[in-house]
Amino acid sequence: MALPDRLRPDVEVLWDYNQMHQRVGSADVGIGLGSHDLSVATWAAALYRQHTFPIVVFSGGSSPTTIGAFPRGEAVHYREHAMDMGVPESAILIEPAAANTGENITFTRALLQQNGRLDSIESVVFICRPYQQRRRAQGDRWGRAEARRVRRARRADNRSLNPSAGGAAR
Repeated sequence: MALPDRLRPDVEVLWDYNQMHQRVGSADVGIGLGSHDLSVATWAAALYRQHTFPIVVFSGGSSPTTIGAFPRGEAVHYREHAMDMGVPESAILIEPAAANTGENITFTRALLQQNGRLDSIESVVFICRPYQQRRRAQGDRWGRAEARRVRRARRADNRSLNPSAGGAAR
């Protein structure tokens, strides 16, 4: 579905506002926040293969907008896609219940605690859609870990753009 030309200028203002242009560096864990876009898992797998982080967590259940594409939940489908791209199953944890960005963070922290990993995490890379970058930055529930966000840029008409990232946020 193409974006009508009359809406493009307004959509681009919103798109550009949500871009946080943060640089990505190495981290203790990568966290892919669920959405309707499988490119989140693609980027998480690429960053894993570049040795950006040793483990990746995919977080997300199903929502009315994703259940058609991801009937078993976003995190499950993201894991399968990342494995198809060469990420070993042993390097992936999934959190399949989150229904929003706040729950992604809260439930992922609990999962990492249950797996005995939370106390050793000092830095995190969040892989997400642009609108989630601002949500994530506004509601920092991660705590002491340094958080970095990266996303695969994709305009509303689904034309891919170059990926970008920018400075770390605490």
